[in-house]
Amino acid sequence: MTPRDLIFFTLAILIAGSIGYLIADRLCPRNFPRWLVWAFAPVTGLGICSLIVFFFRRPMTTVDAMLLTVLLLFWFRSHRKSSFAEYRDISSWRAPILAVVFAMVVGWSVGSLVIRVERYPNGLTDAWAIWNSHAKYLAAGGKTWWLDIQNTFHPDYPLLLPGVVVHTWRYIGNNSPDATGFVGILFELAAVVVLAATLIKLRSPAIGLLMGLVLIGSPAYVHNAASEYADVPLSVFVVSTIALICLYESDESKSPGLIALAGFMAGCAAWTKNEGVPFALVTVAVLLAPVFWSPSATVRRIAGFAAGLALPLAAIVYFKLKIAPPNDLFENRTSADVLAKIADPSRYLMILKSYGSIGWTFGGWVFNPFLPILAFIGLAGIDRSVLRSFSWRAGVAIIGLLQVGYFVIYVITPLDLNYHLNSSLDRLLMHVWPGCLLLAGMTVRKEVSPRTGSSQQ
Repeated sequence: MTPRDLIFFTLAILIAGSIGYLIADRLCPRNFPRWLVWAFAPVTGLGICSLIVFFFRRPMTTVDAMLLTVLLLFWFRSHRKSSFAEYRDISSWRAPILAVVFAMVVGWSVGSLVIRVERYPNGLTDAWAIWNSHAKYLAAGGKTWWLDIQNTFHPDYPLLLPGVVVHTWRYIGNNSPDATGFVGILFELAAVVVLAATLIKLRSPAIGLLMGLVLIGSPAYVHNAASEYADVPLSVFVVSTIALICLYESDESKSPGLIALAGFMAGCAAWTKNEGVPFALVTVAVLLAPVFWSPSATVRRIAGFAAGLALPLAAIVYFKLKIAPPNDLFENRTSADVLAKIADPSRYLMILKSYGSIGWTFGGWVFNPFLPILAFIGLAGIDRSVLRSFSWRAGVAIIGLLQVGYFVIYVITPLDLNYHLNSSLDRLLMHVWPGCLLLAGMTVRKEVSPRTGSSQQ
């Protein structure tokens, strides 16, 4: 990428981030620290800009400018007396050693990924065969792009990632291949920031930074980000949804803006990849479950969630009904074929074995972090009140039900089961890995020493 292209790429990301911050700031309660709002700004902004590209392809930069102007006017109107006092609590964090290590690891990771993108600007197979080809048709197809996209691989895949790529290309002025890889790196960093910031807010700086280090220390996760696989962007929206549900439940005022932002994140997950659709569905089901014993709180919760979900849901419904062809896993299937697969016990055994083997190695680690994480939780102590909270149980239920959905798809898949498992299960587990780290960090007692990691009584 030339220096000029890099400047305009940065401008595109800054505009998306500013839009995201202004929206998140509007939705988050005033007692929330602004650095936490910034943590959700990039993913919010990139989701919004992707939808703008889809609905307003050619005048999208004008729409960006108009939206940013309106949001700034609202922001200045409501922040006339604001000051930087909201950021002072950052200086009170007492995890200097971990913070330095964290910053060094993040810097090293970003530097190595930038070098990788420069070497392989077109990414791996999914990047050039799906996301970049969809982006090129979306950027240059004019009124016939929706017909031209049928000639690509997996034309039924949603368009959040291609939309974000087109957003950056419009500002750069050309279809820079490096931009797609840099977008992947941004999503990886967004996942780390959301994970760490949420745990810093709800638990402690030490817990947040430690879990962030585990995520950025997962080689396969980092590799997939630079290779522009959509599994990393999907994982960002998954962990953001669960994080916002936890923040909503921890807020005494039960701010509707937080749960609305969670709904938007779930909608963006569905707008990122087909696997995001069952995630959004199970999230709605889990949030609706308490309606029998807590109807008023459930109605408020699901109403706010639905409000945030509405815009990306509209894009998904329009795309699936008007543009996308049927999914290849369900096209031309017969009930006899599906029932025969469901009745075959060997398929269940093969899937379970794959979950056991691939589940242990999917991150590509030199040292598997599962046992150290369990040891850390055991030594620091478990906060039993968290285990009884609705937000933690909801997060566990969402991830668990999502895995059940994936399991069912493997049972009925028309593809060779062994091939399907080996080619996709590791990446499906990547979808929930940041969310699992978030839920694991939530169980640790708050009183963790930032220097030793031990529990303080």
